[in-house]
This record gives sequence, structure tokens and C-alpha cells, in this order.
Amino acid sequence: MAALPDVRPAFWGGVPRDFEKLKAGLEAGFVREPDESRRAAISWALDVGRRRRAHPDHEAQAQADRPEVCGRDRGTLHGLKRTRPRRVPCQTVPVTAAVPDALRTEIIDALRHAGARFGLLHGSRVTGTHRTSSDVDVAGWWASDAPASFEVPLPPGVDLLVLNGSPLELAGRVALHGLPLFDDDPSARVRWVATTRKIYADELPRLLRSHREFAESVRRGR
Repeated sequence: MAALPDVRPAFWGGVPRDFEKLKAGLEAGFVREPDESRRAAISWALDVGRRRRAHPDHEAQAQADRPEVCGRDRGTLHGLKRTRPRRVPCQTVPVTAAVPDALRTEIIDALRHAGARFGLLHGSRVTGTHRTSSDVDVAGWWASDAPASFEVPLPPGVDLLVLNGSPLELAGRVALHGLPLFDDDPSARVRWVATTRKIYADELPRLLRSHREFAESVRRGR
């Protein structure tokens, strides 16, 4: 990563972890941006991107590439101005399509009232494999004094994962694939996501090995 400004690659490939680090670094930089007008432009551009993903034919597609709005902020990538990244198909669906507006508002209000600083949608509603009868899986993070999941009064059919102290296997999947429901503490969210992704990526081989060993011991009847 540190060599990118000097190398200035025309093409750049890497493993998912490389792009996770890049995304986390960019998000942290956006949060710390001191220029209010530039921060507003970045927020606008990100919002356009989300709407484009939800509605590919939306007129925002043309606006999203306006150089007077986005051009200079590509400099945030430093040595990547001329890089042509390869697009990777995304299997997630927009939060707006995964959860009805009224239910989403009720979930957000309940989490905020309970003191959560940010909330994420995860599970089948994110991957697009849910049915109409599927539960809505959400996760919340508290700065301190996190409650037990059953202590947060959520609507029926909504399952809450309290991220504070949650098992790494669950937290890691949420950090990798979760979609924001609300975010009242962007710096805390970016820090939690980046840290959890790193730990999960480091520990994943050991977790998978333990799963294989357990499955093998069950198969052998031990």
C-alpha cells in the first residue's frame, strides 16, 4: 500500500483483504476531512453510489461521474488516479430493498433508544437469499454498557446480535458483509469494522481447520 503513490499502477489486482484495508482507510480519511464543503461532496457522492446500486437506471448515474464534484477527491487515493480497477460483482442487496421502510424505521428507533451507536443489517436479507418469512438479522454496537440482546425491545421477527463481545465468527461475517442501518458514530464504526475484519482474516484459517477437524471426528464417531 505504501508504495502505491510511487508506483502509480495502471492496473492493480489484489486479494480481498487489500481492498478491505483500502476501503477502511478511505472511510477513516473521509471522517477526518476538515473541509466541510469537501466532506459534503464526499457524502453526496457516496449517497449517489448507493442509489445507483439500488436503481441502476437512475439518472444519478450521469451525475456520479461529474468531475467538478468528484474529480479532485479521487486524489484521496494518491497514486491511484490513473488506475483502472476491475469490477467485482456484488451479491448484496440494498437495505431499502431488504427491509420495508416502516420496519427499518422501527428497528433503528429501538436500537437508538437502547443506546446503540451504529447498527448493521446482516444475514439472508443482505445476501438476497431471504424468503418473506425469514427473520431480519440486525447487529448493534454500544460504546459502553451494552445490553443483552433480549433486553432490546425489537419488533417480532427481528433477531439482534450485540457486537460487543460477540463470537469472532459471527462478528467477522457481519464486519465483512453487513450493511449500515444507521451510523451515529462513523469513526467508531470504521474502527470496529477495520479491526474486526483484520482479526477475522487472520484467524479464519484456524477456524476453518477446527471445523474440518470437528467434522472429521464426528464422521469417525469420536
